[in-house]
Amino acid sequence: MKKVEKKTKLNDRGWLLLLTEISKGNVIPIIGDELFKVKDEGEVFPLKKYISKKLAEQLNVEYEEGVDSTQLSSKFYEPYWDAIDSDPYYETTQIMKDLDAKGLEVSDTLKSLLSIDKFKLVLTISLSESVFHVMEEVWGKGKVKNLYYEKHSGKEDIEDDSVPTCYHMFGKVNVCPNSFVLSEDNLLEFIGDWMSDGYRPKKLFNLLREKYLLVIGCNYPDWLFRFFFHSMKSSVRSSSAKTGLVADSKLDGSLVGFLSRMSTSIHDDAEAFIEELVVRYRDFDKEEKSLEVFISYASEDYEQANAVAENFRRLGAGVWFDKVELEPGDEYAKKIRKNIEDCKAFVPILSKNVLDKGRRFYKREWAWAKEEIEWRGTNKFIYPVRIDDVNLEEDVIASFYSSFHTFDFSSEQRDENVKKIIRDVRSSRS
Repeated sequence: MKKVEKKTKLNDRGWLLLLTEISKGNVIPIIGDELFKVKDEGEVFPLKKYISKKLAEQLNVEYEEGVDSTQLSSKFYEPYWDAIDSDPYYETTQIMKDLDAKGLEVSDTLKSLLSIDKFKLVLTISLSESVFHVMEEVWGKGKVKNLYYEKHSGKEDIEDDSVPTCYHMFGKVNVCPNSFVLSEDNLLEFIGDWMSDGYRPKKLFNLLREKYLLVIGCNYPDWLFRFFFHSMKSSVRSSSAKTGLVADSKLDGSLVGFLSRMSTSIHDDAEAFIEELVVRYRDFDKEEKSLEVFISYASEDYEQANAVAENFRRLGAGVWFDKVELEPGDEYAKKIRKNIEDCKAFVPILSKNVLDKGRRFYKREWAWAKEEIEWRGTNKFIYPVRIDDVNLEEDVIASFYSSFHTFDFSSEQRDENVKKIIRDVRSSRS
């Protein structure tokens, strides 16, 4: 039988599934060292290689390609460290302090990735603080929690995934030996703790099992990555659900086969993957937000209805708002009905002006919205907004909207009510 080679690129269906999961907030990025570079003496080095070269210099051994900090901190090199009265944890801490002072180069692609507002919880296995610093650029100083896993503890747990959080999975760089992952032995110890009921951060661990993991640039050897990834997804049993996506430039054939069996998508170039993801997500998000909210109003309320529409736009929602005050003709009526069918939220503006008992076009819009409710089978579609002290018990209003919660748009409550509606609409799509 001819062997079928596993593709390492997403097809259009795969991209759509990934983008949809991101839009629902169901994806957690795990960022590795491949995305961080260091400039030194006119050359650019990957972070891990730079640390390895510096450790080799401290040991007075010749640096060889392929020898990394994992090996230089192994038991084999203990006599070398004893000879200079030092250890790899102390030296690595000093290297990272120097890099923080100089400023580690962070790629524009990583900045673009972390600017996606659905990535509030980001995990990193890097020794660098760069992910946290980029998240602070996105969310604002003091707005991002910076948490570190502590071996044999697990006390550093997240509150939930709604608060912007950078979580360092493998400890905080400091001079205490074995307090962060540097060697393969460290990694096995940390993963052992992650799998232990007594030491794992329970809220975070449960999220990792439930969400889609986006593992980017971790560059672990085959066997170590298998152990790491399996520990994160050990409870996943569905053969049809995607457990994650791995973008890594060092994927060998056997690891690709393992990830395929774990129902995991694969991309073989981390930087190229991020660039494509960001472009695709921006297009996807723009299309998703293009018609989130339909504003229905009486022409006499044009100014206030326009103010409501602007509130939605300012807070990130796409709005369809008819700025033509004349009654539309039949063709225009078809367009409006189609927009009501396509929108995610129908927002009727309620005021004393809608009490008119005459033939008014907004009443046709109300009727179409009620029909749409029947088709959708959910009440999470109509969000009435009151802009004056109109009595909601009036027959004209009560006959349509008595079963719906009405939002009061007084000046003090306006922003909060808009946020509530947007949250409700977007949560109903999750």
